Amino acid sequence: MRKELENGKDRDWKLARVIYEEQCLSFGTIRDFFFNGQKSNASRRLKILREEKLIRWEKIGFSKLMRVVRLTQRGIEHYREKFPIPVKQKRKLAPATITHDLLVTETRLHLSKIYNAEWVPERALKSLPLKKIPDGILTFPSGKRIAVEVENTTKSKDRYEAIWREWENQNFMLILYVSTQDSVHRALVKNMKEFKSLSLRLGLMKFKDFKNQNLTHVWTPSSELPLFSKREF
Repeated sequence: MRKELENGKDRDWKLARVIYEEQCLSFGTIRDFFFNGQKSNASRRLKILREEKLIRWEKIGFSKLMRVVRLTQRGIEHYREKFPIPVKQKRKLAPATITHDLLVTETRLHLSKIYNAEWVPERALKSLPLKKIPDGILTFPSGKRIAVEVENTTKSKDRYEAIWREWENQNFMLILYVSTQDSVHRALVKNMKEFKSLSLRLGLMKFKDFKNQNLTHVWTPSSELPLFSKREF
């Protein structure tokens, strides 16, 4: 029984950390990543955390059809000592970006199952001297870093090139793009093939490939990169 309680507390603070760093989580993501897809267990635990005033539900947009879980101020204070980095909290979430933000969070959680690396979220990166801020950065114990961008819409060729030129001297081993739509994926392939750089490596995968249990490689303009074949670099 004690071990179960300790495991539950460990899960609670890991859940709280992701909510804190990414601003919110959807119920489906909480169910799938923290409760092994068990809806009743997720609902029961969230109800307890809500009764303890550690979390709250927030409705998004004018339609109020979408709800996400956020930390209360009490929740932030309760778990604060376990948060490795300070992240300024948004007062209200933006309906225009919520889909992208939730996809970023799911990408983070998928990658955390693959790698032994710390994830630094976008809002924590804004204090760093970066010309272009990615959706998140994976930092390995060796110090090597992968910048992660979840791409939900296409950009122009000139816009992509301007972004990639800004990243050329920022010491990333890879810029990993995760495309959420086939049209976005095709546009990225085309633009990555045309982009020429001696110092920047671009990689691309599809978001839906995270569901593939045999995920091992990432596409790059020069070759397939065995990016998922080991825990760290």
